[in-house]
Amino acid sequence: MLGIVSDVNNFYDLILKEKEKAKKDAFTGCYHKNAFKELCERILDKKPRPTFAFLMLDLDGFKAINDQYGHAEGDKVLLDTVRQIRQFFPKQSLIGRFGGDEFLVLCPYYQKNSLMALLDAFLKNEDSLYSVTKSIGCLLVSDEDENFEEMLKKVDQALYEAKRKKNCAVCYPE
Repeated sequence: MLGIVSDVNNFYDLILKEKEKAKKDAFTGCYHKNAFKELCERILDKKPRPTFAFLMLDLDGFKAINDQYGHAEGDKVLLDTVRQIRQFFPKQSLIGRFGGDEFLVLCPYYQKNSLMALLDAFLKNEDSLYSVTKSIGCLLVSDEDENFEEMLKKVDQALYEAKRKKNCAVCYPE
């Protein structure tokens, strides 16, 4: 009896890599909305739960950049924004692209003051294409915040207020 011996480890590695790629926005490399939600829910289900901030970021005036300079330049701004998020926020942060020019971040933090200083430094960063400003909605996740959709509603309310003021971070509740 003859048989063929093959190493299936490479095949399984390929499958795992492809599964991971399927969870990410191909353009930015961030998790897409559904994968972000799934991962976020898994993280938040852990007990005891570490302290997290749930952030929603939006680029101020992004449509004007696309209209004035074209979508190719707008794409560069999006990629630059992702670079800045990865540069400023802790490596353990979960980063997702919510859609268009909106991003979600689940960010570990230890003290509200240090988180607010981080957000302030991020907003004041001058190293961005076309001097794009950002608005951030922030929710300091509590043990009562167990539903992703409810957290999303709260952070969206905070973002709405931040967008009204422009280039600032607003925490829910303000």
